[in-house]
Amino acid sequence: MLNVPFGLSLPKILGWAGAVGLIAYSAAAHEWAHGRMALALGDSTAKDAGRLSLNPLAHIDRKSS
Repeated sequence: MLNVPFGLSLPKILGWAGAVGLIAYSAAAHEWAHGRMALALGDSTAKDAGRLSLNPLAHIDRKSS
């Protein structure tokens, strides 16, 4: 069996990794929906910033996040 510190098991680690990934994707989908609605209402700020994407990395603002 894989020796993992702190009493964690591989299923626990994979479960947490999956949960973090799901939260990141959900946040990206939420922000994409905001950007898409803003674009539909005439505000192209999100499109101009390259944020109309489901990629979570596209939604990280390196200057203020």
